[in-house]
Amino acid sequence: MQRLAKYGIAVIASIAVLAMAILPIITNVRTAYADTATQKLISSADLDKPVPLTVKAPVDSEQKPTEDLRGHTLVAFRLGDYTQVRTDGTNITGFDIKDAGYATQIDAAITAAKIDTSSTVPVAYKAADPMPWVVSHLLQASTYPYADNDAKNLPNLRAFLTALMTQMKGISAVDGTSYPLKANDDGSAATENVKPGAYVIFDQSEANTGDTASTDKASIPMFNGTGVYNDDTLLTKLVRPDPTDIAGTKTITYDLGEVVYKPTKVTITKTASTDNATIGEDITFTLTTQVPNWTGYATNYQLLIKDTLPAGMTYKANSATATVKATGASSATTLQAGAGKGYILVEPTASSNLLTWYMAPSTTATAAQPDSNIVQSDDDKQLFPVDATITITFSAYLDKDAVIDGTGNTNSAVVQYSHNVNNPADLEESSSSSVNVYTGQFTVTKTDIKGDKLNGAEFAVYAVDSDNTETKLTFVKSTTGAYRIADPTEIAADASKGVADKTTTQTLVTPATTGLLTITGLGEGTYKVTETKSPFGGGGLMLPTFTTTLTITTPEETAKDEQPLDAAQSSIADETGDINNFVTVAADNATVINAHNLLDMPKTGAAWLAIYAIAALVFAIGGVLLLVKSQRDRKTNKTK
Repeated sequence: MQRLAKYGIAVIASIAVLAMAILPIITNVRTAYADTATQKLISSADLDKPVPLTVKAPVDSEQKPTEDLRGHTLVAFRLGDYTQVRTDGTNITGFDIKDAGYATQIDAAITAAKIDTSSTVPVAYKAADPMPWVVSHLLQASTYPYADNDAKNLPNLRAFLTALMTQMKGISAVDGTSYPLKANDDGSAATENVKPGAYVIFDQSEANTGDTASTDKASIPMFNGTGVYNDDTLLTKLVRPDPTDIAGTKTITYDLGEVVYKPTKVTITKTASTDNATIGEDITFTLTTQVPNWTGYATNYQLLIKDTLPAGMTYKANSATATVKATGASSATTLQAGAGKGYILVEPTASSNLLTWYMAPSTTATAAQPDSNIVQSDDDKQLFPVDATITITFSAYLDKDAVIDGTGNTNSAVVQYSHNVNNPADLEESSSSSVNVYTGQFTVTKTDIKGDKLNGAEFAVYAVDSDNTETKLTFVKSTTGAYRIADPTEIAADASKGVADKTTTQTLVTPATTGLLTITGLGEGTYKVTETKSPFGGGGLMLPTFTTTLTITTPEETAKDEQPLDAAQSSIADETGDINNFVTVAADNATVINAHNLLDMPKTGAAWLAIYAIAALVFAIGGVLLLVKSQRDRKTNKTK
């Protein structure tokens, strides 16, 4: 019988926390713990007493289970038997281990995972009894859970467990080493009394969505060790020296006999460079997600990222970029697009506004027949290590079909991924992450000095940036008479047309009866409105110009108010440049008057102020001339 000579083994809640728990405690027991009267060996009789092995459902922040273990087929296989266990009377301080009957499968998994077994320190590898070597060499990782940084840099626990799962599928269990775990009444845990030792727990659940108490999810493999009895006391803590403590006074404690059920769960976060935009303005979207835990998936693991654009938004071709950054890495790796590379992107079509990224496509994949498999090669596993952050950016713009104000233009993303090791083609879909992009509007009401509506007035509208640079805007007149910002496709379509054939215009004309211009498709910002032609004619002095600021108040911004908005609301405020007091701004409307003639113009405007000033000057000059004349007359009279 081979033993892991006086080696302790950290037992883990799940594969998700394995590496950091294991590495610190692979230390020779006699070196770390001197044999003292306070320590003893557990008796052989106690090592034969059944002990509980439990899988617990994960819980949320309120300690409520987030998984129901009823309907799951959880089977524990004892890979190694404890041969000696040392205790200080309260805790386990170390143990020896031997093969429990699955040496053939373990050795085959070692071979399939291409694990180098040449190391003989502290114990040599033996195919007939591999567990001592497995425990001393594979239960370690350097910087992130389950494996070394380089997926090719073996030994590698992830590769071992993945290959072991394949080797143990469909085998006849060794007598007394295989235990189905029974779920309790509420599905919060599954347990069984087993012989002490080291166990791997497989979730052998197949998809069974018709049963409300079951699920089509399945956990990744879970590796664990049990506690042991010391007389009538069940010991469930392994206490080992902290290898980082030079003084040798600190210890690390590990829980035994329990694991937390670990189904793969992935989330996605979507953000936008702005929550409002003018039609045609580029918006940058960022998607952030993580590489799922693909341990246990030997031949296939699919990962798709999907983004659905709203009807009023157009993807900007060739704008997508993607990176992946491993946990602890100093920088991200830029993913290349194409077959056999980082991803294939299927872009929107005339019938679909969906973007889909297929991660790690095969060398034969195409946009017409895309696929995804991040475990198809060591290179792909290395490129997509578990828990690495995937970041995708792309650009889109609001187009002619954009919703104005209202509920906005909702843009949503999800992740689809394999979530059952027994059926990798069965994909889970994450909760969606959405952002809204709004575009607004304002109106111009055209009247005469008496408030009567005027038609036939012509305007131009300019966007004014932070540097006071003015850009004349181009519009399309809708069937309702409103003027909407033209989108890039409309402008491009008009580029080669004659003036009479264009559907776009930079001149806005007030309609009959209402005298109301509705100007839509505008993002927040500063706008200059210039009347270029009055219905009454006249020179430039009679043509109003003003600058105002558009604001869009969104439902998200008012969600905490007592009466939150159901829809976005546009408004304009302030006005500058209106020298003749032709303009009044209120809410989302600017009322602009036209005067028939000079006498109709507001008496407080610049024109009349100029007239007043000229009159005052004339009167002053007249007064001076009269004074001069009076003085001359006096001198003339004196000389007579």
